[in-house]
Order: sequence, then C-alpha cells, then structure tokens
Amino acid sequence: MAYSSSAYRHSGPSSAQHKRGGSDDSWRLLSDKVRGIVMAQIEDELRSRDYSSDMGQEAATTVAERCMLQLREVTQDYKIIINSCVLQKVGAGLHVVSSCYWDSAHDGSTVIRWENSSIVCVVTVFGIKLEP
Repeated sequence: MAYSSSAYRHSGPSSAQHKRGGSDDSWRLLSDKVRGIVMAQIEDELRSRDYSSDMGQEAATTVAERCMLQLREVTQDYKIIINSCVLQKVGAGLHVVSSCYWDSAHDGSTVIRWENSSIVCVVTVFGIKLEP
C-alpha cells in the first residue's frame, strides 16, 4: 500500500487535464476509455446549458450517475468512485486535492476538466482494483 496525492488547480482559462495511474499499465490503459466516457457524459449534459444557481447540484449529480452507469461496463475489475463538481465560470480560482492510501501498482485516478462560456466541470474518477 502506498500514499498517493493528486492536485488539480484551476485559476483561469487553462485547459490542462490530469491523469494519474499506478506503476503497471492497467489503470493507465483504462484511463483513456474513462476519459472518453466521462467527456461524452459531460458534453451530453452540459454543452448547450448556461449556468444558473438551481442547475449546479442537479447537473453534477446527473453527470456522476451517468458516468457510473457507463463506467461499470468497462471497469468490472475495479471499484469506482466518482466526484463531480459543477460551478459557475466567473474567473475565480478552484483548487481540488485528492489524497489516497492505496495499492499504487494497480489503483489510479483520472481527472477530467471541461468548460463552456459559463460552466466549469471537474470530474475525478478513482479506480480501486478488486482482488482476483
């Protein structure tokens, strides 16, 4: 078991994405599929929407639930944890940090950032390898 910490910072229009995996290739290979699934769900839910104070919670919940349904089909060897954050894009800074104590040889996480003119969405997917 090992301690792992990842951070995502957004303080402007940067479009950097963060990917973290263990020392073997299992999560790293899966991470590209995870990223594609999450991006598709975010796009479907948020692409044509503008931020309003009453849509944030509902949109974050919908994105997380839709991602979980899709990810279960391709991540059957992993326990999956999804954190979804939807906020208004107003130029404020956003700092998100995750800290995990896990088997870094098999477990991993992927952070996906998406935005449009009024919304910033950050989804973190954690994959914890199930024992064989």
